[in-house]
Amino acid sequence: MLKYKFIFNITLCLIFSCFGFANAQYKDNFSNPISFEQWKKDFGKMAESKGVKKTILNKYFYKIERLPKVIVYDRRQPEFSRTFGQYITSALSETRRSRAKQMYKKHKFELDKIASKYGVQPRFIVAFWGLETNFGRHTGKMDIIRSLATLSHDLRRSEFFSNELILALKIIQYGHVDGNQFYGSWAGAFGQTQFMPSTFTAYAVDGDGDGVKDLWGSFDDIFSSSANFLNKVGWKKGETWGRQVKIIDDDFDWSVTGHKTLKTLKQWSKLGVVKYDGSKLDTSFNGKASLIIPAGAKGPKFLVYNNFRRILNWNNSDFYALAVGLLSDDIIGGNGMNWVPPKNEKSISRNDYKFVQKVLKSYGYYNSKIDGVFASGSKHSLKLYQKKHNLPADGHLSNEVLKYIKDNK
Repeated sequence: MLKYKFIFNITLCLIFSCFGFANAQYKDNFSNPISFEQWKKDFGKMAESKGVKKTILNKYFYKIERLPKVIVYDRRQPEFSRTFGQYITSALSETRRSRAKQMYKKHKFELDKIASKYGVQPRFIVAFWGLETNFGRHTGKMDIIRSLATLSHDLRRSEFFSNELILALKIIQYGHVDGNQFYGSWAGAFGQTQFMPSTFTAYAVDGDGDGVKDLWGSFDDIFSSSANFLNKVGWKKGETWGRQVKIIDDDFDWSVTGHKTLKTLKQWSKLGVVKYDGSKLDTSFNGKASLIIPAGAKGPKFLVYNNFRRILNWNNSDFYALAVGLLSDDIIGGNGMNWVPPKNEKSISRNDYKFVQKVLKSYGYYNSKIDGVFASGSKHSLKLYQKKHNLPADGHLSNEVLKYIKDNK
């Protein structure tokens, strides 16, 4: 599943909601001056040169119309970002946790066979399945070819979506899906695994041997494809994703948190990191781990290993990867997360993130785009600011830190 974060234009959305999407034309710097009809002719010739049959183009491509609401979705960016507490509460709802255990038991026979072949524990396959589509209940209702064609015609990421469109047409051509029933997300992800066409092409597996890679109706194909993906990106058989820990050193240097710092468990132990129950870490483990603090120094802490980083290959979000890990633990009777999210926690707005980026830039800590997307570069810059101002350098923009920055700008 791919996550796209873009600027949300309130005015245009209001216009579209009043008058409908059918004839709407989203105008911005990425609008293509070439008409959609002319673009289809040009694209069709290019697709043929790359192996897409003319019969497929005639049946599933040339007759389609542009889907303007896809461009609105593409440009949309939430005004507020969910906190870790808000995200994890939704991702690990009681309903999802209960159903995950049910699905694990129901499909244990198929899952065990697949786990043996690909070296990926069944609980992780079920966790991905649950978080991607709620166990197949929400696979998307957008026409994949129309959506990808609209995004390909648009100039913002035309090259990327053009490649995805060609691969999607080939997926139809090879008989893996009926082109008239090819539905998924607005951005082109589909099936119970929410694979993009390129992901499908690289990792999808015909698990049941019927000659078709069916990510909608064949559990053997769905589970095998997920396991094959993880195996191919470097999943380590028999290892877990990580664990929740505690810090017992009052003077802990929070600047070492995040993916850039990799240490052995012996090294983390010397810095005052222990298991959540207070016992010592297993320093015989040879792998290296990073310390992740998704809600800052006052929130839960996790040591994460190689397989956590492989989860990020699926969806590059710590929140998502932690949800997968915690749900997988819960499936086999784990204790869950020992942290209660704050009630009525206030989200940080995009404008506030932009404001902080501007402040960090004025100090010389930040030299990237002012976009309100608080990714690794912004977090690293915030750590430098926090250290300079004798604050816990955790890189986490809490409401408390935001207030401090505003009061001391």
